[in-house]
Amino acid sequence: MPSPFPGMDPYLENPSQWRGVHQRLLTALTQLLNTDLPAGLYADSEDRVIVSPGRNIYPDVGVLRFGTAPNRPLDSGRGGVATLLETSADPSFYVRHETQPPQQQITIRTVDSKELVAVIELLSPTNKRRGKDREEYLAKQAELLASDVHLIEIDLLREGAHSVAVSQEDIQTRGESDYVVCLHYGGSGEEFEFWLSTLRQRLPRIRIPLTDGLPDQILDLQRALDQAYDSGPHRRGTDYRLAPIPPLSETDADWADSLLRNAGLR
Repeated sequence: MPSPFPGMDPYLENPSQWRGVHQRLLTALTQLLNTDLPAGLYADSEDRVIVSPGRNIYPDVGVLRFGTAPNRPLDSGRGGVATLLETSADPSFYVRHETQPPQQQITIRTVDSKELVAVIELLSPTNKRRGKDREEYLAKQAELLASDVHLIEIDLLREGAHSVAVSQEDIQTRGESDYVVCLHYGGSGEEFEFWLSTLRQRLPRIRIPLTDGLPDQILDLQRALDQAYDSGPHRRGTDYRLAPIPPLSETDADWADSLLRNAGLR
C-alpha cells in the first residue's frame, strides 16, 4: 500500500528512521536505473566509511579510538575489542574498533573499463548538519564539480543547512519548495539544472546524463519512493496520528491533517 502523501512522505524524514529509508530508496533507484540503462553501462551503490578527513575505507575496517580502559573484567572469549594487557592488572588503555554508518551513493559506470560516468547522491541528515561530516561531503562535491563526472544530488529532507551545489538564492527565485534535485553535467562549469517540489506535489521525473552520444535517462523519483515505501515497514510502523519530525509549517500541518483523516489514519 503506498504512502498516503502524493509525493514525499514527511514522516520518512525522521532522523531515527532515515537510515533505513535511505538504503531502501537507493536500492529502488538502482533497480530502476539498471532496468533502462543502455548496454555497456550499469548502476550500483557503493559504500564508504569515514575514518578521518580525506581517508575512506570499506565498512569492515573501523575507527581506532584510544582512551582509559573501562573498569570491567577480561572476557577472552569475546571479540570486537583489542586490549593491551598487563600481567595481573586491569588494562591502562584499550582500543575499540568502531564502524560509522556507511555513506552510500549510486554510481553509473561503463562495463568494460569501469569508468565513472555519473554519481547520484541521496543526502542524509549528516550531510546537512554543520560539522565534519558536512564539510567532507562538500569537499567531495567540489571534487566532482571540477571533474567530467555528472553529479545528481537528491535532497528529500526539509531540515538542515543548504547543501546541494546549486545556490540557495537560485532556488529561492523560483518560489517556495520543500525538496530539490540538482544536476550538474560533468565539465559544464557553474551551470546547473534543478527540479523543485513541495510536500503537496508528486516528486519529479529527472534526467540522468550518460556518456557522449547516448540520450539522458529519465528517472522517476516518485516511482522509486513508492517502491521503497512498499518494501519497508513504513505503513505498519508509522503512527500518523502524531506530528512528523521535523514538524510541518502551520498551513502544511492543517493540509496533512485533512489528508490523513480522509485516509482513515487519524
